[in-house]
Amino acid sequence: MTPELVTDATGLPASAATVDAALAGLHQYGLLHTPETNQAELASTVVGRLQLHPLVREVTAHTLTRPEPTDTWLAAIDEHLTLAVDAVAGMPGRTGWPTARLLAPHLPAHLDRNTAHHFTTARNTLDTLAETLGAAGAVSEELLLRRHILDNQSRLLGHDHPDTLTSRNNHALALNRLGEHQQAANLHQQVLTDTERLLGPDHPHTLTTRNNHALALNRLGEHQQAANLHQQVLTGFERVLGPDHPDTLTSRNNLATALGWIGDHQQAADLHQQTSATVNAPWAPTPPPPAPAPPTSPPH
Repeated sequence: MTPELVTDATGLPASAATVDAALAGLHQYGLLHTPETNQAELASTVVGRLQLHPLVREVTAHTLTRPEPTDTWLAAIDEHLTLAVDAVAGMPGRTGWPTARLLAPHLPAHLDRNTAHHFTTARNTLDTLAETLGAAGAVSEELLLRRHILDNQSRLLGHDHPDTLTSRNNHALALNRLGEHQQAANLHQQVLTDTERLLGPDHPHTLTTRNNHALALNRLGEHQQAANLHQQVLTGFERVLGPDHPDTLTSRNNLATALGWIGDHQQAADLHQQTSATVNAPWAPTPPPPAPAPPTSPPH
């Protein structure tokens, strides 16, 4: 609740002092409240918070004298939400994580308000915050945004649109991080079936989706099936991208890990050695991430 937001929403000049005075008056009459800060928050970055009681919010919304410039208010809120998300995403390390968690509940309505004319921009804002929440380990909040993006994209773009496939993949990844491994594996299987049908079995996105399905199966203890899929992924990446591409190296690492789970330790060690030798070669690119990056969100 910044002076800039108040000025943009009302068209009237506002300063930090006038905003504080207005909030203090509302607080005095019990119309909003400031939640207590626990010890864990005191040890980290403390973010100022205001909470409006739902009853006060609803009564106020229904009793405002019309006409009021609500479109102007909402446009200002949406602009400042976008700016806040961009700022949080650009903060180094953990700095922006507390604010990201506070922004999350406000983003579904932001997407709904902008669906008609600015859907892609609003969706990208939700995607950006979801990435930050995933990095922060706030998977429940991330899943809230992933699910809302997926519902809207399925309705607007269709079940098989490439952007919808990406959202389905990201939704499954978030489910896996939340511990819902069976649900994640089922969703990855559906995405894999659709991606193979639409893009073919050797498209990089198909190979990445197959990799993600294998990772989910591994979490379920289906190690042999996971190893078989990782072998298919490695073969595909070697054929499509070559033996030394970062995605191929990552795939080889994933296969080695899966072979270790089923007790094939010698082959696993050989693959790890092969990957290490390539990564550490003088001409080698930057070492690969833990798994091939899907269209937007890398798995762990």
